[in-house]
Amino acid sequence: MVVLASEVISHQPSAPGSVLAVLLTGDASTSNEPVELVRLSLYQKKKVIESEKTAELFRQRQLSELLSMCQGTKETRISPIFLGVKQAVADLRARGCQKDSGCELFVDTDGQENVEPQVQHAVTGKETHRIKLPAKIPNQGVKVEICGLAATTSDASRGRSATSAVVPQVWFLLFSNPDLVELRPFCN
Repeated sequence: MVVLASEVISHQPSAPGSVLAVLLTGDASTSNEPVELVRLSLYQKKKVIESEKTAELFRQRQLSELLSMCQGTKETRISPIFLGVKQAVADLRARGCQKDSGCELFVDTDGQENVEPQVQHAVTGKETHRIKLPAKIPNQGVKVEICGLAATTSDASRGRSATSAVVPQVWFLLFSNPDLVELRPFCN
């Protein structure tokens, strides 16, 4: 997650109000609702005489804060990924993300849902066209990049046994605007 955040902080142009919000998928203690770990401002007002070194120090402070927050988290035994993505898109849209607003959601996941029954069944099944999926996530105006799908493994203790070829197909089907969804096997 820190590598993905580093990529966003280092390569994304930021305007006033630009933030990087990091959400963790929930667990029983949050009724599977995602939890905001940290919200970092990405906008740094540029001064005429500011050096690139000053800008790099700003980025390093942001990453250091994120790393510190990540180290204090615990791994959960469940993966309510669908609900987390759905809530993150809803949050972005509530903050004003519309068509051409440049909003992006980055998701670092293996894609193996194990809470939402319809999605869980789809990622572990072989015939995705026959499975009834939940209502699509309305991602108009929000580009969604999901990376880490190559980390798909079989983990019976978490109710996971996905077929790696099926997982990306299912995730494309979960969005109202799949043309705004990019799937990558790894999070660089």
